[in-house]
Parts: sequence; structure tokens; C-alpha cells
Amino acid sequence: MRRALILSLVLLAAASSFGEEPKTKRALIDELLQILPWKRSMDRSVHDLFARRMWSCSDCGDDQDEVRARVQERLSDPRIYDAYLQEVYVPLLEASFTADQLRETLAFLRTKSGQRLGALLSELTAGNESEGRWIEAAVEAAEAEVKRDHLARHPWKKTMADMRWLATALEARATDTNEYPIALLDDLEPMLSPTYIKTMPKVDGWGTPYRYLGDGDHYRIISAGADHRFEPKLQSIGSVVASLYTDDPDADIVYEDGSFIQAPREARPPQQQ
Repeated sequence: MRRALILSLVLLAAASSFGEEPKTKRALIDELLQILPWKRSMDRSVHDLFARRMWSCSDCGDDQDEVRARVQERLSDPRIYDAYLQEVYVPLLEASFTADQLRETLAFLRTKSGQRLGALLSELTAGNESEGRWIEAAVEAAEAEVKRDHLARHPWKKTMADMRWLATALEARATDTNEYPIALLDDLEPMLSPTYIKTMPKVDGWGTPYRYLGDGDHYRIISAGADHRFEPKLQSIGSVVASLYTDDPDADIVYEDGSFIQAPREARPPQQQ
């Protein structure tokens, strides 16, 4: 896109000057950016991006629609386009053209021929690689923001996802060793990472370290829940809980031998509600 822009403006700079009051180079660039069809090009790039990309957020559950809406909202913000101009277009124009060349270019773009060329430039530059990378970065930032907001509202989701990942690693290791580690949580990391899990989760969605119990044949992973306090009755493998799903926001979340034995009622599958 930069080559196309430079080539087009070089050709335009050769046009006859129509004469106007002297302006600063930056003022001329700002005026040029008001005339060039950059906004139309960016809009097409965004449209093409949405047309070819499937939006997903593995930790967002039922909030997939929110992910898409927030991304669209982010990309509809005029500040996104203004920032792109300041980071890409303005330095390029400042380095490539003198003030006189910019004046000549502006004069030409105000003619009918210049307007036709401007419309053609929007077709040539739409979806270019530079804009695509920049928009992708904006999308990733929006998705990360949605994910952070979502997990802040639902810390148990991050917690339960972590516990599943840790359990999967424990079970994969047990396939090789025929036992579950008899160890503290901190001692598990060198046993599991990186062979069975890339990064071992250590704290739950409320910031409390997980608790791990293992006796060789069985294992239990516990989150202290919203109150950061472990329930004494649950601190042994095989101890029974009153019910699987609980309405108590402070209740521990417990995973043992391949399944949750205590979890928030919000986590109950729709078919069981």
C-alpha cells in the first residue's frame, strides 16, 4: 500500500499548481488526509476482515456475541482510524514530499480528474497488508479486553478451566507413570511442565493458590473460592460434599479423579438446569 500511495502522490505532484496561501507542511498533510479516501479503504479492510474471520474466545462461554460486538465497537471508533493515520500516513507523507509538492497534489485532487483518481486509489489500497496487520492488532486488543472483563465478572470460569487443564496434565502423566504424584502444588511443576502442560496454573480466579492432594491412586484439586478460605471438611481425598452444584459464592470448587464434585450453580450445564 505504501508503494501505491507514494507512486500516486509522486504522479500528482507533477500536476500544475493552482496557487494558494502558504501553509505549514503539517497543515498541508492534514488537509490532504481529509481529501484522500483513506477512511473508505479502512472500512473495506474491516469489512473484509469480518467476512473471512471466525470470532471465538475459548474462555468466554456464552459471551461469544459480546466478543463480536465489542470488536465491532472498537473498530467503529474514529480514534482507531486517527491513530492509524498518525502512525502510518503522516510520517510517510512528511518523509516523502516537500510543502510545494503537497500544495500541487492538493490542487490536483480538487479537480474532477483528481477526484476520479482518489476514488480509484480506494479500490487499489483496500485490504492492503499494512492495514490488515494494523486492524488485526486492534482486534486482538479488543478480544483481550473482552476476555479480561468476562473473567473479572466470572472468576469461577477461569478457575474451572485451570483445574481441568491441571487434571488433564496429571492424568497424562499417570498414563506414563501409573500413579498420581504425592506432592504439594509447588512440587508438581517440574513433574508436569513442559512435558504434560506448557504453563501450570497456580492461582485461581480470585488470586488464591490452588491446593493439590494426591495419594498415588487418586488426586484432588481445590480452589478456595471467593472468600479465599479452604473448607476444612474438603481437605482430604474422598471426603463427600453435600451436593455437586452450590449457590454459596464462597464455597470451594473441588475437582477429583476426572470430574468436579463441587462447583458453582452457574457452571451447571443448560440441560441440567
